[in-house]
Amino acid sequence: MAELHLGESMHRSDAVAKIKHYAGPPEYPYRSCRRYAPRKSENGEQEAPMPHADDESALALATEQQIYDVVEPLGDSDRIGRAKVLLARGLSPPIVPDRQITLRPIATEESWNRYADERVAVEADFGVTESRARAMVDELRQRAKRVGMTLFFAVAGHDVVGAIGHFKVSVPHGDCVRLQEVDIFPQWRGRGYGTSMLLEMLHHVAIQGCITAVIGADEDDWPLDWYRRHDFFDVLRVRSARH
Repeated sequence: MAELHLGESMHRSDAVAKIKHYAGPPEYPYRSCRRYAPRKSENGEQEAPMPHADDESALALATEQQIYDVVEPLGDSDRIGRAKVLLARGLSPPIVPDRQITLRPIATEESWNRYADERVAVEADFGVTESRARAMVDELRQRAKRVGMTLFFAVAGHDVVGAIGHFKVSVPHGDCVRLQEVDIFPQWRGRGYGTSMLLEMLHHVAIQGCITAVIGADEDDWPLDWYRRHDFFDVLRVRSARH
């Protein structure tokens, strides 16, 4: 098992090295929180408890390092309500989608322009200007190219209702997938498309050989509880880029 010393920033190469012995997700489908284990000093006396990271924690950290060069893990009492939570879930038994949604890769200039238009509407809910939203999409395209991320439109019938992306991190017994940019566009919310899109993506990556899915959510944002309701469990807290 990998051991993380919280409060120390970690570089991408360090995080990737920690997953070399990853043996796959646990047999149980989810866990409510990250486990702790006390450490002992050289003379055998127990020191103050230190967080003990399991394989999923190291794996989640490695995916975060693909996005940000330096990531600072946090203890459970640090920056309450102002941190980012990394969550994971196993992809076995197979995910059964409800087939409301099909996934269409965003690969052409036309489709990226369509995505940028939709992203303007999404970010407007957070007070982001149109020019800044379009700049964010440009940054996303650069990041997608760097980490090998594929972004998809979620299509219901003939309507584009949302978008979701993923990239993979290889481990000895299969791939881990990191989900990113999960959005149902404003005019289509409240119709169950979010769950359908998520299940369709999990099914899509599972049949490609992925064994674990990882996602991140800020503690002060509603998607955190939504992911938990969909069998993702907390594995690590890190400093949020928003705070």
